[in-house]
Amino acid sequence: MKRTVSSDSRSWTSTGTQMKTIETQTWIIIAAVVALGLAVIGAWLYTRRRQSHKLQERFGPQYERTVSDLGSRTKGEYPLSPAVEIITRPTESL
Repeated sequence: MKRTVSSDSRSWTSTGTQMKTIETQTWIIIAAVVALGLAVIGAWLYTRRRQSHKLQERFGPQYERTVSDLGSRTKGEYPLSPAVEIITRPTESL
């Protein structure tokens, strides 16, 4: 017995394969975006942790006191940050 495939059946298979390909590509893109997002968040957290550690080493007890007085690590680190020192330093007249 020979099996014949009608053109409707072929087009359905082709469309089904195309749909699976698009679906697979979509999932790959979603996975890549999620992976990139996680990498960015991880890098940001690593940088924050490293900055906090450097400030703790540099200022010691003053760091702990400032963080405690201002109520959060973010608020406490702001006045201790070297970038703030550079920005708020008065300029010298020539």
